[in-house]
Amino acid sequence: MARFFIIILFILSSGCTLVPSDDPVEVPEKTNDSVMEPEESFVYIEDSFFLPILALHHVGNPPANLSDSAKTWYTSEEKFENILRIIQDNDYTALTSTELLNFLAQKKLPEKSIVLTFDDGAKDFYEVVFPLLQKYNIKATMHIMTGVRGGDWLSAE
Repeated sequence: MARFFIIILFILSSGCTLVPSDDPVEVPEKTNDSVMEPEESFVYIEDSFFLPILALHHVGNPPANLSDSAKTWYTSEEKFENILRIIQDNDYTALTSTELLNFLAQKKLPEKSIVLTFDDGAKDFYEVVFPLLQKYNIKATMHIMTGVRGGDWLSAE
């Protein structure tokens, strides 16, 4: 079962790459007077484990002209915000796909982990999802399509 999750995560993250920036980034030096975060408790992975992964596409109201089957790809903004409240109120640790892969390589996970992924790079991620993620301080991974023509997708603008 763990192999299945690793294979799925590898496939999902295989389209993601890091692009180096030409602009230097200043990294503040660590000081001894910094506040230490409490150490998280971890679950060590043996052969199988439970990890909720929410894979979403669109958040908001679907356009009226969509078929009923296409409307199933949409989650209402209210329902999504309720999901974020549940994650926050129950002290879950939201992981990015990269963080998950790193933890799996170490054979451990934060005790109450969850992964949120968004497929396709729809504009509603920027307009609806991102502000809510910031509001609740929850991480997610967005997988952007690279071969989109037209439609309601994120672009360089």
